[in-house]
Amino acid sequence: MSHNIQSGRRGFSLMELVISVGIISTAILLVIGVFTFLFRASQKSVDLTAGTVVAESIMENELEQFIYNPTLRMAVMTNHASYNNTILESGTKSYNGSNFTYGIYVTDLSNMGSTSSITQNYPIISMNVVCSWWDSGGGLAGSARTGYGLLSVEMTRILVYSADF
Repeated sequence: MSHNIQSGRRGFSLMELVISVGIISTAILLVIGVFTFLFRASQKSVDLTAGTVVAESIMENELEQFIYNPTLRMAVMTNHASYNNTILESGTKSYNGSNFTYGIYVTDLSNMGSTSSITQNYPIISMNVVCSWWDSGGGLAGSARTGYGLLSVEMTRILVYSADF
């Protein structure tokens, strides 16, 4: 005796299909959003590293001029008391597809709370490089960098130098 039993199998209902497509779509959108966020964060990190490289380059160049140019060194160290966050130099530099604007500021630290004669013979100055740039979608990453706005890096060196020229 043979029984012809029909299988109770049937397909997904329309409601089950709509819910599963909704869940899959949401998961895909979340993954895309996470990857976009991570890409932008890593690109901003690259930009800040480039800014640090430029600021370090400018600082090293200025320190080299300060050390090996006796006229500049004498002018800065002789007049150190007149410096109060005075701009020593400013300009622009291009690196990695971005234009960086920088300023080198000098501040006298010799008489800040000290009446010692040591600071008269060994003036102490602070040299700051402030390097900033507008990130408006230029550079190697193209339009993926749009919207970051103004980024900046500041670097400081303290100089103590003998006044015995």
